[in-house]
Amino acid sequence: MIDALEHAISLFEAANDPGSAAEARSNLVIALHTRPREREANLERGIALLEELVDFFESLPDPDRAALVRTNLAVALLDRKAGDPLENARRALEECQAALTHRSRERNAVDYAFTLTNKALAHSRLAEVDDIHLIAAERAYEEALEALPPDADAALLGRIFFNYTDLIVITARRQPKARVTFLARAEECARRAVEVHQRHGHAQELAFARRQLARILLSSTQPSDALPSNLSEARDLLFESLKVLTPEHYPADCIVTADEATYVCQRIDDWQKASLASVTALGSFVWISRSLVWVCR
Repeated sequence: MIDALEHAISLFEAANDPGSAAEARSNLVIALHTRPREREANLERGIALLEELVDFFESLPDPDRAALVRTNLAVALLDRKAGDPLENARRALEECQAALTHRSRERNAVDYAFTLTNKALAHSRLAEVDDIHLIAAERAYEEALEALPPDADAALLGRIFFNYTDLIVITARRQPKARVTFLARAEECARRAVEVHQRHGHAQELAFARRQLARILLSSTQPSDALPSNLSEARDLLFESLKVLTPEHYPADCIVTADEATYVCQRIDDWQKASLASVTALGSFVWISRSLVWVCR
């Protein structure tokens, strides 16, 4: 498929058909995204293609398509592992800001909220060097929530709550005097993410949202607390997450989640479930080891 699309691009360019070449590039970006085993190389190729598409649609001009591609480019930059993370975030922020010169709540509220969500994520990454980005990120998330029509895009709504929760947790770390207040806000936001994903049957997203809520409950619990209900709920949430984050499908996430479940169970003297969580983590290690042996062969 990828070779065929690259060949098609060459043919369309030779035939002086830039419009068809652009469509083939768009399809190639999608095809590259479906090959996770070569993720980093494909992501770099996808970024290059998206940059070419931005130039093409801006030259027509086609502001709708240009805004769409700029938003997708921002997503790719935020997902990028290569290069300087802060520079990637700065570039993503610039692409979102450029897209928002055209996208608006009146034109398409869902598209507008999606671009705002990625703008907020870029701001939250840049908060590492300047706390002013925390305020900008919160403003963007609030604007996205206000713009998104009820039940218009449940997956996006859940993602906004999930990312917004992360932002509030970061703010809690930066402002220790108001830590309790911010963690309470984070818990409320995390519960909304869980509720949205649970109501709409988003199994994978629900697993990660439950783990996020469990972590906040754990952070809100003082070491001196004897048997706080927060820890019992955190344990249950982590074990629910492990029903989806299995060794076979999510080995790395399974290890992390199982280790956290083990710790929580030990805190509340639930040694039976602590043993179960430890065995689950071990199973993920075995699965990863077997996968590495298979790759080496």
